[in-house]
Amino acid sequence: MVGKGDWQFQVVGDNVTNAHGFTEGNTAGDRFGQGTPEAIFGRPLFGRNFRFVASRKW
Repeated sequence: MVGKGDWQFQVVGDNVTNAHGFTEGNTAGDRFGQGTPEAIFGRPLFGRNFRFVASRKW
């Protein structure tokens, strides 16, 4: 984060290496009756994403 006076600037990146996979898998195993001990529930990792953020305090 860079700031000058009342202004602040940021560059924010998600999944910078463009990895494929899932996050937050079902660590409880077969707790929900899916019939397998492997984690099958999870949120996907989405593609590379960058944001430029500018904010000002007053």
